[in-house]
Amino acid sequence: MTGPARPGCPRVEQAVGLVLHTLEPDEELEVLAHLPGCPECIAAVGDAEAVLSTLGTSVEQVDPPARLRDAVLDAAASTPQVAPPPRPASTPPLRAPRREPAPTRPGGPSRPPAAHRAPRRRTRTLLAAALALIVAAGIGGLAARTVQLQNQRDAQIQQTQTIVDMVAQFDRPGVQHAWLAAAPGQNPVAAVMVDGATRAVVTVGLPANSTADDTYVLWGMGDGDPRALGTFDVGAAQSGPHDIGSGASAVTYAGYAISLEPGRGLPAVPTKVVATGQVEI
Repeated sequence: MTGPARPGCPRVEQAVGLVLHTLEPDEELEVLAHLPGCPECIAAVGDAEAVLSTLGTSVEQVDPPARLRDAVLDAAASTPQVAPPPRPASTPPLRAPRREPAPTRPGGPSRPPAAHRAPRRRTRTLLAAALALIVAAGIGGLAARTVQLQNQRDAQIQQTQTIVDMVAQFDRPGVQHAWLAAAPGQNPVAAVMVDGATRAVVTVGLPANSTADDTYVLWGMGDGDPRALGTFDVGAAQSGPHDIGSGASAVTYAGYAISLEPGRGLPAVPTKVVATGQVEI
């Protein structure tokens, strides 16, 4: 469990928000760029991940017994269905007959005849059995949902750690990077890193694309025409890193752009540019 809050760095709460995925895209990029040089925020990220891991495994996974459903159905099939007694005629007599009071038992009111009590008992029994089946099914569904959430959390933690490792390399000698935004002055939605023969792009805020209809393309921007470097897909608000156009002869550019293109191939020219940015030196 986490200890007392660390008062030194004002971005500690944002570091926790990064793990919980509660930050805006520009805030995520700022925290990712800040993390490598701040031990307090790195520790806060580790504490938050530990808490999420504990919560994800705190619910005991209990599967309902396979015989429960059959038992409920058998009980319903073997229970006789009793029709309600017929209603009296709707036309009242000229003079209502005098009704004698029902005999009472000492110490309390009289109970209805056994013939009327039995259907009610059977109904309550069936309702209780059905409720037990619903509760058992709910427990099984909760266990499955817990496993699903835990797997998603693990994947998100792994992805976040990979992005943090990538951003930590921006200040290394020989590494170039560019922040890409939809328009100058707006918050960045992606980052490109070039390290020797490796070129990687990570997105924070780009909408997911349809892998059956379109794809994102990374373009190298220089003195001449834009050059298509490779394609990638975005399945969540935070995606990557994606290796784009990496190889022994990777070429660097003065800037980069991202476009959303119909189909799955590399076009000759970009059609819908969604982000651009210059390489920072």
